[in-house]
Amino acid sequence: MIHLTLEYLFLAGTISVYIYYIFRLTACFVKKKQGIFWNIAAFIGIWLTGDMVVFPEDPINIAAMLLLYTATVFLFYGGTNIEKISVVLILFPIMVSVNFITTDLTGLIYFRLTPGGYFLDRLLTWISYMLRVLFWAGIYHGFQKKLSRMAGLMTAKIWLLPDMICTAAFIGSITVISTARIENAWTAYPSCIACIVASLGCIWLCLYIGDAVRQELENENMKLRQSYYEELEQNQLAIRKLRHDMNNHLGIIGSFMETGEYEKALDYFKKLQVAAAAAFYPAVLDDAVVHVNLHIAGTDALWTVLNGLHRISSSPSGAQNRPGDGRRQGTPQGHPCPRGYGRSCGRSRRCSRRPS
Repeated sequence: MIHLTLEYLFLAGTISVYIYYIFRLTACFVKKKQGIFWNIAAFIGIWLTGDMVVFPEDPINIAAMLLLYTATVFLFYGGTNIEKISVVLILFPIMVSVNFITTDLTGLIYFRLTPGGYFLDRLLTWISYMLRVLFWAGIYHGFQKKLSRMAGLMTAKIWLLPDMICTAAFIGSITVISTARIENAWTAYPSCIACIVASLGCIWLCLYIGDAVRQELENENMKLRQSYYEELEQNQLAIRKLRHDMNNHLGIIGSFMETGEYEKALDYFKKLQVAAAAAFYPAVLDDAVVHVNLHIAGTDALWTVLNGLHRISSSPSGAQNRPGDGRRQGTPQGHPCPRGYGRSCGRSRRCSRRPS
């Protein structure tokens, strides 16, 4: 009794390994529902489907397992209906073909090439399960990383192509298995192998299409990034130009202030107001929002200085300022000339003769 229990546990553990790979491979196409209940139910459904025994001249068993696997995917997995149908059409033909070949091949060896016996029967059964483990492990580790990145990239129209290919190969394989005699079941091997190759080719095709879609999205992202940096560079150039113009204007105003020509300074400010208005409206028409903001910011700063100078020139102390009164010449009483104006006096005077 203990011997039989250990034997069945060993076989059940081997079955669990390749069922686990089918379970994870299915989750690469469609996402699992959250919750341990859904995971356990999905694993049990795939267990019943993946451990099916396929015999020649038995299409009813294949149809029943197809309905069970379809119900498992639709009930315990998420995603769209086209994705669920696609994973059934791609993976189920592989399960049928692999189970049929491994079961019939080990049975052929047992009945025709060996004297038989209980131990040999158990050994060949375990070898059959191990072949399935190696097969599904190879598929899972070969496609898992790329399949996980493919999720969400395939549209309903793209899924139609691999679905039609897998459906045609599956119908042909079922037809051959259902019509093959038990004593000549090996004649269905080429059809099963072709079905497996077609399904694997569809998986590779899905990966190729997914990579193409991902590459297209990356190219669009690169174009948007390039456009962003080009706009950023234009904004930086506009800021540099505005800073250069502001320095020139303030230098000219500083020269007028140092020579006491306040009326000329006010006239210059009025000209700047007209120039700022002329620069503002074309920017609006061109829809250059950033440049509009820069012009507005520069005009506000400039007119802040203008208001201060206007108050200085209109004050009595500024009107009574005379050279030799103990203060710097050209500077209103109580309002010393800014240091920046004094340092740029020579350059400002040259700019005042040739205003931009």
